[in-house]
Order: sequence, then C-alpha cells, then structure tokens
Amino acid sequence: MRIYFTRHGESQANILRQISNRGLVHPLTPTGRAQAIALAERLRDRAVTRIYTSPLLRAVETSVLVADRLNVAYEVTDALREYDCGSAEGRADEAAWQMWRELFDDWTLHRQWDRRIEGGESFHDVRDRFVPFIEGLVAQHRATDASLLCVSHG
Repeated sequence: MRIYFTRHGESQANILRQISNRGLVHPLTPTGRAQAIALAERLRDRAVTRIYTSPLLRAVETSVLVADRLNVAYEVTDALREYDCGSAEGRADEAAWQMWRELFDDWTLHRQWDRRIEGGESFHDVRDRFVPFIEGLVAQHRATDASLLCVSHG
C-alpha cells in the first residue's frame, strides 16, 4: 500500500491572496487546471486505485481532473479539509495574513498546538479529524497493493 499526498492546483484564492478555507468559493485557475492534468500524467505509472479529496472546491476540481484521466473514483472527505482560520476567513488584508503567519509559527516553531485564530481550528482539531482517517486507510489497505492519492492543501 502507498499513500500519496498532493496539494490542489492554483486557485483564484491564490491569485487574490485571500484566506479561503471554507466551502465551494474559489475554483481552479487555468494554471491550476493545467497543474492537475500534469499531476495525472505524472501519476499514470503509479496505478492509483482511489482518490480522497478535501471538500474545498479547488481540491475537488483537482481530484476530478486527475480521476477522469486515471479512470479512478474519488471520494470527498472532511478529514482532508484545510484548517479553518476563523475570523481571518475570506480576508486578503495584511492583518489577516499576519494572524495566519503567527498561527503557523505557533504550531510549527513553538509547538503551541492549542492556539487558534478566533473562531477557527487548533492543530489538535485538525489532527483529530486527519489522523483517524489516515489510520483507517492504513487498516483497510495495509495488506494490499493499493495506491491512494490524497488531495489536500499546503
């Protein structure tokens, strides 16, 4: 069994520099669609048997493009969703990005895993949905030659 992880293609949120971690808001750009198609080509010899994707539009669109080209099914799962940035969601201003940077640093540099932006998720919240999902994939496919692709976020 193998699990591959990939980030979605470029989205409108990337171009707008907008924090967008909820819902079906920002689709892929033409560049993002080309990136997804290129990913499918790179994975063609990996015999991917199933794709799991975040429910955010940019990840779903990436998954659909890859799944169509590899002729495999995809499944949407909240376990792979980008972490919720609470009061910074939908914003593109410097103050929102400063909150995002501080949260990221608190998690990755200072191990302050309970820290969150007001109304958003902590690292522990993300872990509590992600880890059981991955453990379930491992338990289900451990003794197989399955190649699974998880489409998520950076």
